[in-house]
Amino acid sequence: MLKPIGANKGEEMDKMLEQINQQIEEIIISTIEKMVFAEVNHCDYTDPEKIGNMIAASLALHEPVKKNFSLAMERKLAFDMAGSLFSAYEKDLSKELVNDTVLEMLNITVGAVSTALFNGNQDFELGLPKICDRFPYDTSTHIYHFTVDGLSLLFGSPDLRLFYTPNGDNENRKP
Repeated sequence: MLKPIGANKGEEMDKMLEQINQQIEEIIISTIEKMVFAEVNHCDYTDPEKIGNMIAASLALHEPVKKNFSLAMERKLAFDMAGSLFSAYEKDLSKELVNDTVLEMLNITVGAVSTALFNGNQDFELGLPKICDRFPYDTSTHIYHFTVDGLSLLFGSPDLRLFYTPNGDNENRKP
């Protein structure tokens, strides 16, 4: 797991978690850029409820802790990404192929983030990604906001505080 450096509570913990959030954001950006050959930019907060016409997906982390991750992007962006990956025109792309692209992007990104969270030292088990009616998030979700070619992309991960115990015994953390 990305390790806190000497901080157990209060401001020090907040600073440490912010540094880890920045590292995770860099992992997300790098992973998506490698997949779609496009620049991914951090953007300010975007209310998920105000982004229309999105394709959303979720993926559960089952072990060593039970947490959910999610991804949502504007439909046009999903079609553009699928078209880029498969060298196809939008009119030639099926809904299933576009959904599969979103699901695979979520799967690969969650794998990269989970590897970083557990420092590559711990096996983790992921469920199968699934398409959702809306972007799944709640008050324990940290939402990373990005744009690709001016179109919105959101990645939701569990609040990192949920991965850490106050006594620092993070390797044995159970949900």
